[in-house]
Amino acid sequence: MRQRAWLLATGFCLVLSPALALPALAEGTHKFVGAEKCKMCHNSPAKGAQYTKWTETKHSKAYAPLGQALIAHPNPQSGAAK
Repeated sequence: MRQRAWLLATGFCLVLSPALALPALAEGTHKFVGAEKCKMCHNSPAKGAQYTKWTETKHSKAYAPLGQALIAHPNPQSGAAK
C-alpha cells in the first residue's frame, strides 16, 4: 500500500511539474539582472556570506570572456551572438 501511494505521488509530480514550469520557460519572461542583485540577500552572516564565497569561485567569472553584448542578450537566437 505504501509503495502504491509513493508511486502515485511520484507520477503525479512528474506529470504536474512540467505543466507548472511551462510559464517560466516562456521566452522573454526572464531578465538577467546580474549578480549584484543576489548580494542583497545572500551576503549576510546569517546566510554564511554566500555571495562573498561565490565571488571567489571560477563560476562567478563565467560571463567575463563573453563580453558585454552576450551578457545583455544571452539568447543566441536574438541575433546578438553572431
